[in-house]
Amino acid sequence: MPPFKILCVEDHKSSLLVLERMLMSRAVTVLQATNAEEGLVIAREQKPDLILMDLMLPGMDGLTATRQLKADPEMNHIPIIAISAAERPSPQDCLDAGCVDHIAKPVTMAKLTQALNPYFKVPNK
Repeated sequence: MPPFKILCVEDHKSSLLVLERMLMSRAVTVLQATNAEEGLVIAREQKPDLILMDLMLPGMDGLTATRQLKADPEMNHIPIIAISAAERPSPQDCLDAGCVDHIAKPVTMAKLTQALNPYFKVPNK
């Protein structure tokens, strides 16, 4: 069975590195994009099993990208988990856009595990 693929769409390199380290320790394939447009291209080409989407991105924001993915019949089955440091958009705005969950920054292993558990079993450490 091929490894579980997670696409991380995050414009801050340090946050992307933290996510990558958390996920790589769980033997998943991590795909990276530093903006929404790049994330859309990678999602369509690589067909990840799950997407972690930062909401505050340069250019197109994460909710707009989420809406585009959810409007695409080939992509709308992929669970998208929103990640944001801001109070806006609200977790409800994220759900309304098509996200399955919302993680507030800073992302911790406990928060990530809780969000991923319905889709991929990540052991607690």
